[in-house]
Amino acid sequence: KPLSKHQVIRHKLAEMARSINSTQAFIEKLAYQLATDPLSQSNVTLSANICLCKVAATKGMEFVAREASQIMGGASYVLGKKVDRVYRDVRALAIYGGSEEIMLDVSVRLALKSASSTSLHLPYVDWENQAAPSAYYTDAHRNFRARVAKFVDTEILPYVDKWEKQWNVPLSVYRKAYACGVYAARYPTEYGGTDWAIDGAKWDQFFNMILYEQLARAGSGGIFSSLFIQTISIPPVIHFGTHAQKQLFMPVIRGEKIAALAISEPQFGSDVANLSCRAVRDPNDASYFLVNGMKKWISNGTQADFFVAAVRTGAVGSGAKGISLLIIPKQGNEKNIVTSRILTQGHHTSHTAMIIFKNARVPVSYLIGKENQ
Repeated sequence: KPLSKHQVIRHKLAEMARSINSTQAFIEKLAYQLATDPLSQSNVTLSANICLCKVAATKGMEFVAREASQIMGGASYVLGKKVDRVYRDVRALAIYGGSEEIMLDVSVRLALKSASSTSLHLPYVDWENQAAPSAYYTDAHRNFRARVAKFVDTEILPYVDKWEKQWNVPLSVYRKAYACGVYAARYPTEYGGTDWAIDGAKWDQFFNMILYEQLARAGSGGIFSSLFIQTISIPPVIHFGTHAQKQLFMPVIRGEKIAALAISEPQFGSDVANLSCRAVRDPNDASYFLVNGMKKWISNGTQADFFVAAVRTGAVGSGAKGISLLIIPKQGNEKNIVTSRILTQGHHTSHTAMIIFKNARVPVSYLIGKENQ
């Protein structure tokens, strides 16, 4: 049986790849600064981060080599085998890289020296105050960052402690987020998107990073799980929905209504292929589905006006090939949809819920994409 057929081996390979990729990204960033960025070259924080990178590289090498020896088992114990040589030599290379304790201490001392300097300096790790130009960020990115920062400063930071105590983010905040452009900048303008907030640029992952960085200043994971959870419920409609469905979601894009993504179930969290919440054609009116079943851990579930729900429309045991995506409206189903708040260890403002569908009626026209696909 090939080693890759074992789940534990696949997990080890994934962890090894994660370590290599993160170290490589760190190295490439520093290489770029060394080659093209005069501001970085003139600041001691570049040296401080080189020290950190050396520690990250040696620790990463040792981790990958150790995992490789675990995978190879006895072969790594036999002197002269390649895996034995690699494991032995990376430990020696860690010495060439300099004592980890010394490298870490030098890094912090250089960072403190930079922070006390009266000249323009680059922060140690604080992304939001980085003065150095980046090959990744355009003026549109920087302008959006200023816009999100202002929104966080004025509309979130003064109130987040109160919201945390109340386990609630007021609906008015959604509309304020939309008005200032940060709520819907990623969506098409014809359906209410605000790409003017990103200077008409195409939304990319760097805009996402900026949004996450700024929201993180509030120190509340629930802010994103409530205020911006629409970033996982709206995209299926935008990418696969009909024009009428996209129009239906325009109030959601504008922050006037809320849509929650409903996938996980009590028995099937990450095992989506086996979910059991079922949708069948109404025997009295084939233009409607009747939905029965439960969903659990649904962010913004208690607030939702719509549920973008994965349901079983195929035969029992049909797996992923028997699943469809439906827009399930709360309006008209008030007696057929029961929501109850789940008190969570964190993310207190996320409105996490258990959802029970009891013959919830859904127009067939609310099917997103093709049935069973």
